[in-house]
Amino acid sequence: MDMLNLDTVNTSDSTTIQTLEPKTPNDLNQADLCQTTSDVTAETIPIEEFPKKEPINNAPPDGGLTAWLTVFACFVSHMICFGPEYSYGIFTTYYLDRGLGSSSAISIVGSLGAASVNVIGIFTTILMSKYGFQRMVLIGASLYFMGFLLASFCESSLVLLALTQALLYGFGASFAYYPALAAPNQWFSKKRGIALGLGVAGSGVGGVIYSIGTQQLLDSVGFQWTMRITAMFSFVCLCAVVPFVKERTVQSQQQQAADSSNTARKTEFTAFRSPLFNVMLVCILFFCLAFYIPTYYLPDYAVTVLGIDVTIASYLLTAHNGSAVLGRIVIGFIADMLFGRVNTLIVVIFTHSFSTIIWACSANIGILYAFTAINGFASGAFWVVFPVVVAEFFGVEKLGGLVGILYTMNSFGALLGPSISGAFRDHVTYTALIAFCGILTFISGLFASHRKFEHPRHGSLGFLPRKRSRTHRGRVKSYPKDDASKPVHLAAFVGYKAGMTHIVRDLDRPGSKMHKKEVVEAVTVLETPPVVVVGVVGYVETPRGLRSLTTVWAEHLSDEVKRRFYKNWYRSKKKAFTKYSKKYTSEAAKPILQQLDRIKKYCQVVRVIVHTQVNLLKIGQKKAHVLEIQLNGGSIADKVDWAKDHFEKTVSVNQVFTQNEMIDVIGVTKGHGFTGVVARWGVKKLPRKTHKGLRKVACIGAWHPSRVMYSVPRAGQDGYHHRTEVNKKIYRIGTKEEITSGGSTDFDLTAKPITPLGGFPHYGVINEDWILVKGCTVGVKKRVVTLRKSLLTHTKRSALEEVQLKFIDTSSKFGHGRFQTAEEKKAFYGTLKKDL
Repeated sequence: MDMLNLDTVNTSDSTTIQTLEPKTPNDLNQADLCQTTSDVTAETIPIEEFPKKEPINNAPPDGGLTAWLTVFACFVSHMICFGPEYSYGIFTTYYLDRGLGSSSAISIVGSLGAASVNVIGIFTTILMSKYGFQRMVLIGASLYFMGFLLASFCESSLVLLALTQALLYGFGASFAYYPALAAPNQWFSKKRGIALGLGVAGSGVGGVIYSIGTQQLLDSVGFQWTMRITAMFSFVCLCAVVPFVKERTVQSQQQQAADSSNTARKTEFTAFRSPLFNVMLVCILFFCLAFYIPTYYLPDYAVTVLGIDVTIASYLLTAHNGSAVLGRIVIGFIADMLFGRVNTLIVVIFTHSFSTIIWACSANIGILYAFTAINGFASGAFWVVFPVVVAEFFGVEKLGGLVGILYTMNSFGALLGPSISGAFRDHVTYTALIAFCGILTFISGLFASHRKFEHPRHGSLGFLPRKRSRTHRGRVKSYPKDDASKPVHLAAFVGYKAGMTHIVRDLDRPGSKMHKKEVVEAVTVLETPPVVVVGVVGYVETPRGLRSLTTVWAEHLSDEVKRRFYKNWYRSKKKAFTKYSKKYTSEAAKPILQQLDRIKKYCQVVRVIVHTQVNLLKIGQKKAHVLEIQLNGGSIADKVDWAKDHFEKTVSVNQVFTQNEMIDVIGVTKGHGFTGVVARWGVKKLPRKTHKGLRKVACIGAWHPSRVMYSVPRAGQDGYHHRTEVNKKIYRIGTKEEITSGGSTDFDLTAKPITPLGGFPHYGVINEDWILVKGCTVGVKKRVVTLRKSLLTHTKRSALEEVQLKFIDTSSKFGHGRFQTAEEKKAFYGTLKKDL
């Protein structure tokens, strides 16, 4: 049959959604156009799976009074929960002076306190999702208060201190700590590192306050009132910030209950299936084994090895916690703005490891303070970057459960690290203790680096195997993240490659040697005639990916679009969409409106069907290229209304992109046919004397396994591969109205078009809108390329630079052109014989 049966598009308001097996929904070739027909074998998904609800903007606000109050609550919670833990070195010295036990036994009390904060992390996260953040903080404050109050009566018993000052305090701190840590993650996205840095900085401030206050109170009022004052102060502070520990209620109660139960059920079992998660688990385990060693033994080292007074030695913990505050605040800006979160985590861990060399060489209090500052900075920075990296790897929605598991390793580290170090201190030397600390964090850094360098490569899987592209046009496999705060706009566009030329401009890059100097750069000219919107498609997000719910077409389609639906246009009856267009009559228009309402009600992604206007180009093509382009910005209803209002209307390139914008170019490379291994892979030719054939691979593998591995170079298809080139900068956008002066600049006022003399080779003259893109692009002349908005948030100076062109070359590309305009050529040669 010559024509695809497109008149059978199902537009009835049925109770099921017809969806196909997973396919990229961008290509709109003949097979894809048939996806909306009712006679295609499809998977049926009940409509009840998609609740009828208004679109909800789940994007974190990244600011506002409520958001920053959660950061303040996080700050206070960290200050109270970790202050006693980071100042336990004061109690270590106090208990050793009174002979309550050996250093190993005394360190177990502090280790139990630090471990109990995190050992019930999984249990705490489950209770958080069930009872809410604020109730958990209140329960934690009560347990915290009881722990220190009861500890005031247990001065002479190390066992009772372990039960009260360690376990009861630790459980209370855990209930108050995890909700305060999770709350800012729900309110921030782009500024998450900064927000967490400010919130987690409270632990360092708490270490400073508790270390100074504990020493002063022990000297003035004694042990019992020290514990009671600590209990009352901590209880009041935690209760004061309870109203600020707020959750974002962006989902319905049923969804929250379902999400919480799913998270609680999956967190305990499925997380360990991920190799990446296991790497992060080992990383934090080794770091936590060494984390508490300096805070537990710095005062004792200063007293026993350097002979410093106890009061002065206690200020080492103050300096350590103070530098940790600085690290927690500064590292958030560094991770978000400069080096990246994973890179920052690796640097922080290795800094912590190598700082122990300074500790081993400390012969006086000055060098010891230098170690304290560096090690404290790295210690504080780690607890800011690590949860941000976890959120980046696994998503914010899984952060609470995963952090609960990962921080459970902190409990093992806090329990074992100081105890083993105490054995080194009692039975070996302090040098062995310091080396043990440095080796542990070095191993942790190796595991973090393994994540960095063993990451699977990004990009197209078409690199291997090298095979021919299935489509002639570039397919958009992913779009930029939708931002509902922006107006509705297309996320991509289509152009045709015309040719290349070069430009001259002044480089605006302060600090570079080439700043304010002229540079010559190659550019590609792409002709981009306006596209016409002819349809809209709604997609529902399912566990298997996007599934199309329904498709609505415009009333009238041009012949250049209909040609795409026929194998033989001249022998066909040319009746495509004749029945469908009758649905737009006054009486039968109701089904169209019903389908648009279904998209507004059930869909999460809206894409429009557009086609190019090849009839405006002189490239010898008659079939328009048809594709889907995603709409970003606004709500779902706004997207559908935008698509409906633009039916059968054009959208120009300057409505999608702006000058100096970074874009991605997606297309198919130039084909070179079937080539051998020398041309295809660059294999070295074999010696003539020892091999019968020269242009081949000498050995294609071992006998066993008896197969050719994929890594062995083989002959095959060369070129015509689907490729995506990212980060191409737009230097200029030209319109059809300015076609006669498109090649002019503020410095070169000569009126000249962008088309060079004699036209672009193998393309011709540009008569429509066009853009200048830096560098080359994939494909040959006349090939269609897809232009997509960049997926990245650009911060580099080259991306943010405002480009001002001084000269655009329009000389002939047929040989060595020397004239920019026809008038310049005529003035040089004078009147020719052909002009007479």
